[in-house]
Amino acid sequence: MEYLYSLLMDTALNFRIPLHYPDASANLGPLSDEYDACLGAIVGVYLAGNSSYACVAGDSSSGNILLLADRWLAGELGKEVKLSNLRRES
Repeated sequence: MEYLYSLLMDTALNFRIPLHYPDASANLGPLSDEYDACLGAIVGVYLAGNSSYACVAGDSSSGNILLLADRWLAGELGKEVKLSNLRRES
């Protein structure tokens, strides 16, 4: 969690409301939700930027997840689940 915190607090991201430090919350539920929301937003930034790293894993019957994956990770995930790249051709 501390490493994730350091990544999310990178000054390039510049969140308006700072994330709580992992030790600052006795209840990990809300803290986990904050981190999930921030990570989802980062994936959205890559998707909006038409990045080749943005993809969807899963299918409509079992559920989908938007994620970032490099070529190696996409290849490994593709062995287990359906994987779709969301990059739009220019």
